[in-house]
Amino acid sequence: AAAAQTTITVCSSGCDYTSVNTAVENAERGDTIVLTAGQTFTETVYLTYKGAGTDYITIQSSALASLPTAGNRVTPSDVANMPTIRSAVASEAAIRAEPAANPPSYYRFIGIQILRHNSTTFQQSPVYLGDFGAGQD
Repeated sequence: AAAAQTTITVCSSGCDYTSVNTAVENAERGDTIVLTAGQTFTETVYLTYKGAGTDYITIQSSALASLPTAGNRVTPSDVANMPTIRSAVASEAAIRAEPAANPPSYYRFIGIQILRHNSTTFQQSPVYLGDFGAGQD
């Protein structure tokens, strides 16, 4: 039998979690994580292995209905309807998948703005998938 699908909310207070990464840690395949539109979550979100299967963990905006429909691009005017995940440290990505030894599960991001750290020093890419060398294999 398929696991029950859960909606998990993330906001600054009064929700299930205040951290996107904590919500991801506690999510299971098939769950939807809803981030409050207009809020910035300054952290690194680690995409981890959630066991065998093909159900996605969806991370989406709370204002998804106000964004363009699937297959249509967002524009700068849509940012108000999008939450932001921003890297907390210049040397770390905002979204990071575990290396091939622990492949991440299926994750889907919908209506989320992802930004690098706002430092002027060297910065990691905003999204880091995979690993270097043999770990990538």
